[in-house]
Amino acid sequence: MNTKPLTNTRQNRLIFALLMLICGYASGNAQREYATDSIRQMQQAYERLHPPQSARDIQIQQALEDLYFFAPGAFVWLGSSESLNLVEQALQNLEQAEQSGLHANDYGAVALRRAWNQLLCHRHQGFDDYARFDLGLSLSMLHFLSDLRFGRIDPATIHFDLNPQRNLDSLVMLILSVTAKNQVNKLSELAEPQYPPYRQLKLALKRYRHLENQTLPYLTFSHSIEPGESNPHILELKQTLQTLGFLSKANKPSVASSETMLAETSPVKSPENAPGSETFKMAATLLEPPEKTNEDLYSGSVVEAVKQFQRQHGLAADGVIGRQTLAALNTPVKQRITQLELAMEHWRWLPTLDPDLPLILVNIPAFHLWVYPNSNLSQPAKLDMKVIVGMAKENQTPVFTGRLQYLEFGPYWNIPWKIAVKEVLPKVQQDPEYLARHNMELVKDFHVNTQVLPVTESFSDDLINGRIHIRQRPGPGNALGQIKFIFPNHHAVYLHDTPAHRLFFKSRRDLSHGCVRVEQPTQLAEYILGNANNWQKKDVLQALHKRKNRRVRVKQRFQVLLFYNTADVIDGKTYFYPDIYRLDQQLVERLQQHHRYAVQTFNRQLTVLLSPTADIPGIKMNKATRIIADAAAP
Repeated sequence: MNTKPLTNTRQNRLIFALLMLICGYASGNAQREYATDSIRQMQQAYERLHPPQSARDIQIQQALEDLYFFAPGAFVWLGSSESLNLVEQALQNLEQAEQSGLHANDYGAVALRRAWNQLLCHRHQGFDDYARFDLGLSLSMLHFLSDLRFGRIDPATIHFDLNPQRNLDSLVMLILSVTAKNQVNKLSELAEPQYPPYRQLKLALKRYRHLENQTLPYLTFSHSIEPGESNPHILELKQTLQTLGFLSKANKPSVASSETMLAETSPVKSPENAPGSETFKMAATLLEPPEKTNEDLYSGSVVEAVKQFQRQHGLAADGVIGRQTLAALNTPVKQRITQLELAMEHWRWLPTLDPDLPLILVNIPAFHLWVYPNSNLSQPAKLDMKVIVGMAKENQTPVFTGRLQYLEFGPYWNIPWKIAVKEVLPKVQQDPEYLARHNMELVKDFHVNTQVLPVTESFSDDLINGRIHIRQRPGPGNALGQIKFIFPNHHAVYLHDTPAHRLFFKSRRDLSHGCVRVEQPTQLAEYILGNANNWQKKDVLQALHKRKNRRVRVKQRFQVLLFYNTADVIDGKTYFYPDIYRLDQQLVERLQQHHRYAVQTFNRQLTVLLSPTADIPGIKMNKATRIIADAAAP
């Protein structure tokens, strides 16, 4: 049926009538019981017609039951004098999901907006239509807030060994709190991860969405461009750097401003400014046309802008525009937006960190480590340094959290079986003195005071079958350097020193067997033991110089997070890094497959729920029945 557009006066009357109708239904005990019974009927019917397909679906349905059980009235969003504000703000939360790196279409924002407009424009809606809408809005909000707080998929599907505590009870309480205070407009902000890096990524996402609407030239250079060279495409390079914010736009003085400057410096009545005087000559030069600059020359501020661009894109900051720098300059803004969205998704997966404990954070694709005084990241880092991580193809450094327990000075390197058999054994077979020259020995096990074994004819078979092992004694050539930092985990990964410090000069540093080598191990040890054990700098240096194996237990635990983000914001600057382990690509694929299927299923179910012609049989269940059922549950 076609309807005429409503005037503001008429629409306001109908809105008022709607509120009176809803409030009237819930005013008396009989009406309230009818309202409660109606919403319960639809809720239970919805659950019966759409049984949960996953653990997440079960959590959503349980949260939905709890939301209406604890709600002060029959409805969550309707039935009060603030219903207009509550619903409008709730819909805006869904419609603005893109601001948080999510997508409004995933949560039925369009269908809910259409259903709400129909309720506002038609006076004689059945009471069940209000119940349908209220239930549909609650379902959408729970799906949205769950994704916003805990992420859209299980992090284990892309090899993130993280276990986010997906507790929807907190979201139920949050919804009830903001509706009671009429602060639904703050719902998204309160539900999101509260870590400062997440909020900074959100701001960067807003900026890059704005950049997406601007046109950037596609740069083409036939060969590498070095500072001081000329190239006809330098002007296009400047345009790209200016648009991305790495190069400011120069303001040339206009003719009017030059004339003003001349008038201020050469008043005509002053005798010392007469023609031929030095002052006159100096002022007259302001009217001379400026020397023509070479727009094709790659130099000065443009080179410095390219170097800063390289720093913020994980490249060597040498100012040379080679293949990698050109590829980064030509990367579509849309791809950068995706990187920011995925980085925000990763932050949602984090389990709750203890805010009172300091944090050691390693971002694997950034090849960098930071030490924060607390785990809420509200204060600047106390230390930061380069790191070397596991090789991309064979020995990837895992993503997980741990607790630092002890430091080991003068460590033994207990060589893993795979490395011992595949790398060390062939060298020993070619050179019988290899073990002695590299300060290695055969041992029965990896205890500190274990039995050292001689090299026999059968040692190869014993090594291959795991009956003996190889370890490297403490010393200047030890692969772990002079110190390692242990946070026990089933990955057998830790932080450690390295004798190969030259590798830290490389821009790409995925070079280890999986553990993380740190650039400044002495400074890291001084900070940890200084805060945890009250050690002085001299105590750390003394332990290092002895070059003897010594284990020092850390009295105050440090949390350790080995993380993976190809986008980050540091000191207000946005950084992008290569997807060295292709984990971003895997996440995109999982979102397109599993999450997209779940979204499509939910949107079909929501459409059926909001449709007034849907066949939803009644199942009577009111709050009293729910209380009895809960009490009888084991």
